[in-house]
Amino acid sequence: MKNPSLVILAIVIAILLWNTRALIVRSNQQATVPYVESSKVVVDGVIGEGEYAGHYNELETNMIIYWEHDGTNMYIGIVSPGTGWLGLNLGSKEVGMDKANVIIGFVEAGDLTLADYVGVGLQHFSDIDQGSTDDIIEKAGSEKDRKTIIEFIFPLNSGDINDQSFTPGEIYGFNVAYEKSKDDLVSWHTAHSESIDLYIAPAPIPTPTPTPTPTPTPTPTPTPTPVITGPELCVSCHRDVYDAWKASGHAAALLPVDKAIDFGYPIPPEGVSWRDIAYTMGKDWKILYVNSTGYIVTWHFKEGVKEPGANQWNVRAKKWVDYKPGEVVRFDCGICHTSNYDPKGVLEGMPGSVGSWTNPSVACERCHDSFNPQHISPEIEQTTKDILEDVWLCGKCHIWAPSSDILFAQTLNTLRAVESNKTLINLVTDIDAKEGMIREFQQFEEWYNSPHREAGITCQTCHEPHTQKVIKNCGDCHIKQEALFEKSLMRRIGVTCTDCHMPKAVKSVEGSANIFYGDFPSHLWKINKSSEATLTDPTDKHVNPFLPLGWTCSSPGCHGTSKLLETVRTTTTVPLHMDWDTAKVANVVSDIQRRASTRLDEADQDLKEAMEALRQAEEKGVVQEDLVELLGEASETVQLIKEDGTMVIHNPSGALKDLEAAITIARQVTAGVEVIPPTEDEDIELCSRCHIFPHEVLGTKACLRCHETVITHEKHRDHDLICETCHDPTSHSSFEEEPCAQCHGVNLALLRMPCEKCHTAGGLPSTDCFICHEEMLSKRAEAISDWASKTIAASLGTFFFIITAIVMLNPKRRRDTKSGREEE
Repeated sequence: MKNPSLVILAIVIAILLWNTRALIVRSNQQATVPYVESSKVVVDGVIGEGEYAGHYNELETNMIIYWEHDGTNMYIGIVSPGTGWLGLNLGSKEVGMDKANVIIGFVEAGDLTLADYVGVGLQHFSDIDQGSTDDIIEKAGSEKDRKTIIEFIFPLNSGDINDQSFTPGEIYGFNVAYEKSKDDLVSWHTAHSESIDLYIAPAPIPTPTPTPTPTPTPTPTPTPTPVITGPELCVSCHRDVYDAWKASGHAAALLPVDKAIDFGYPIPPEGVSWRDIAYTMGKDWKILYVNSTGYIVTWHFKEGVKEPGANQWNVRAKKWVDYKPGEVVRFDCGICHTSNYDPKGVLEGMPGSVGSWTNPSVACERCHDSFNPQHISPEIEQTTKDILEDVWLCGKCHIWAPSSDILFAQTLNTLRAVESNKTLINLVTDIDAKEGMIREFQQFEEWYNSPHREAGITCQTCHEPHTQKVIKNCGDCHIKQEALFEKSLMRRIGVTCTDCHMPKAVKSVEGSANIFYGDFPSHLWKINKSSEATLTDPTDKHVNPFLPLGWTCSSPGCHGTSKLLETVRTTTTVPLHMDWDTAKVANVVSDIQRRASTRLDEADQDLKEAMEALRQAEEKGVVQEDLVELLGEASETVQLIKEDGTMVIHNPSGALKDLEAAITIARQVTAGVEVIPPTEDEDIELCSRCHIFPHEVLGTKACLRCHETVITHEKHRDHDLICETCHDPTSHSSFEEEPCAQCHGVNLALLRMPCEKCHTAGGLPSTDCFICHEEMLSKRAEAISDWASKTIAASLGTFFFIITAIVMLNPKRRRDTKSGREEE
């Protein structure tokens, strides 16, 4: 039978290893402590802008570490998102904290406690308690805005046996941790990081100054035209425009690695270090990484083995996906992702890059000449006024074309505005499809095939060029349609023009044609109500120049599906409020329009007869101004419905009721009876939350309009559950344990408290032991440490006792001992 003490020892070690796994696992991140010849850091507990030469944003803890070194000392500032203790494990190359400098401290009532510890295995002990010295040279701390700020100076080589020695040019390791509110050194951390590589930058090697030799006086030459230096040149006069541009996707079209790190971009694919990356490409939807030799990273490392794929970060889905996995992909995107692009240029040290540029990102000089008084573009020779009137400014990049084709790139880069549209007509004939949806980067093709081109609407009509934000509402041009839609139930429940006319039908990284939901809004606008209409042509290679009902009615989540139920829609047959049926919806639309057409004809005729009756009464001396006014208002309503042009689709229930009211009033006037205008249904607002007459229910989106704060439900959605699984949509009643018991019967059989004690119906967080055991768990670290020390000591004693007993009781040893005595 195994020794119980050894079993306990194994359990303790397993617990310690589990709780310190982040100290053992090496991250694929790297930070750099830059060298400065003379530090200007003031250790006062306040970190000013530019005070430190370098900093690192740690994403797991949201802590920021500022630092620099001068070859003798390291200057460090730490900011944690809490008011409890914070710690820095600095310099270990070993597993856990072994041989590391561990700096731990907190600020309490304005007083700083900060001490120098040494890492021993998976624990740490005070240097002073270990018989050496606390080598922190200078320190200060403060608390502000629920954050803790601690600054200190520490020698690169203190000579202390318990301190790590740092050599510039070498790579070490570090990690950080903090506690959100407790000012002590025993409470368990709130968050901690993995172990991260730390590079101590060496001092630059001075270049010998050559002995000057006399040179003849040079002949004066004309001053060359200044070179455009980028957006920073424009900011002095155009601060508001610069700030808006900087926050846009254009500014991040191609981002240098140092800025990507500062902005908190996801670390590169697994096993790839930031030091291997030169640029990131993309921001809001997907991010690709360009390595230091100019090739797009198409691989990752898993447990040290190079594997293809998992190289593109999908921002919305928050996951790694494959982009041309394992292929050798040159960065040939400069034509659209940079400024002053030269397709024949060469970037030194980047053989994988096609072409060169003066400025990464879509910057000011892409459209403006910073040194020309009129800011005329050097590339397209346009004034600002011309730019705002020509769609080519955007079209040359928002177009699907083989960017690797250098000839095409040169064509795009040299076309002039005067001939651009004519040339593009030859380049763009179809809208390409991708997986049953619109392929990305085709806003120009969509616009060209849309009614907006015929109406003279350009990109800049609706979008502010520097931010891409919408600056014009649909109702600014579509006045009649807006007036009718404004009174509709759809508007009251939050539906907008773009929900139907610009559904997200563009495929980039996520989305599916099966659920009518993609990544970007389409720019086709025109809707085809036929039940036979489809988004793509029969070959599925090209997109039709219109939107079918499946995308316009179902894509926003109103009729039949929702982006929140993608898992349900694609993996189960669980019925939603209303499964999508194009023919059924097409019939509903046609029925509404037929009814509207009939009522419009009737309203026209009845209003004419009513006005004639009033005219005849006026000839007889009977003037009824109130009825004239009432008929005038009814006529205006009917005229508005006509001019809308959709046959009441922008307000089906309201417009049909308005037509019925106009007909009723007109007939009452003609008949000479008392005119009693129809009254509104008092419950219409309540009903309209979920129903639009004469349609069926809106679906899950109706629930979300009131319960948007609980839309996560991620764990339930993973198991194909929808709102009605647990809730009655008509009574909206809450529930106790009964619905939970359908799936969690075993859990409930052992339960002694309500489910909601640990779980909320909406967010469904994992059980939090602190609800009942906060005081006990807050001392967990200290208890485990004490228990481990005592158990290890006891186990070692037991181990040596057993070994000694085995040796002493060995029969062979006893015989040998007896023989020895006899010989003596």
